[in-house]
Formats: sequence, C-alpha cells, structure tokens
Amino acid sequence: MKKLFGIFAIALFGAALVGCGSNENTPGGEDPKPVVGENGWHMVKWEVGSEDANFPKDVYLIFEAESDGYTMYQDIDSHGFRKITGAYAFDAETKVLSGKYSDGEAWAYSYSVAGADSMIGAEGQEMTLTATTDADYKLVFRYGVVPQAVIDSALQDVRSQVSGVKIL
Repeated sequence: MKKLFGIFAIALFGAALVGCGSNENTPGGEDPKPVVGENGWHMVKWEVGSEDANFPKDVYLIFEAESDGYTMYQDIDSHGFRKITGAYAFDAETKVLSGKYSDGEAWAYSYSVAGADSMIGAEGQEMTLTATTDADYKLVFRYGVVPQAVIDSALQDVRSQVSGVKIL
C-alpha cells in the first residue's frame, strides 16, 4: 500500500510540473492570439416576397477594396460551404451594387444598397441589398468576422463540377 501511494504521489507531482511550464517562444511568455477569420458581411435574412426564405442558409461576403473583387462563402443547400469569387462594382452616388462571378456570368440582379456607404463596413453595421428589378428580393447582412472555420472548410466552386443556387 505504501508503494502504491508513493507511485501515485510521484505521478501527481510529475503532472503538476508539466502543467507549470512557461512559454519561451513568445515575448513576455504570452500565447499568441489565434487568427479568427477575416472581416466581412454575414447574411442574417433572405427575403423572397414578403416571406423570409425559411430553409438552411449561411452566406458570408468579403469585399476587397483594392481590387474590386469579392469572395463569397455560401452554404444554402446544406452541402457545406462553397467558395465563390468574382468582381463587383459599387456606385457610391446611386448606391447600386452589381457584379459577376469569376466565370464571367453576371449576378442575377443589381442591388440598391441601404445602410452602408461602401462595401467595407464597421462591426455590427447592417446592410440591406434590394434587387433593383424586384423589390421583393432582399438580402440583409451584418458586418463582422467571417469565422476561420468557414474559410478553411469551403470548397472552391468549379463551374464544370459544382452546380447549385447562387445567392446573388
């Protein structure tokens, strides 16, 4: 019994020593902050007609100010996130947003933008996109962080291999 107690005490002491190590790889011994993602827009509502499109959907948009390009991560058909890229144009005077996908196909609509003066927002800001030719088609987005898990899990959209609904 004494021997068993001694082994238990040694094991407990060893575990305590392992847990008390310092982090010598970072200045001041602090752990680096994890990368949580990029800033962008998260769709919080999708209206078709007066009804919210009530089925599983999740869409994130990241607009690149320098290149007028965008990256969209969408999961609207429950098959996981797809990464879709392309180019956009935003007229700050008329507040109209239009774009095309990287294969050259135009978006289904151009959109009147309410709630944002540019495609780069501020934390928590909301933006409503209303189709210019169909006022019943609306997308509401909130600006914040696009989770790194979404970015890492997205499959690149290859038009010849992947088909499906596109939100824009």
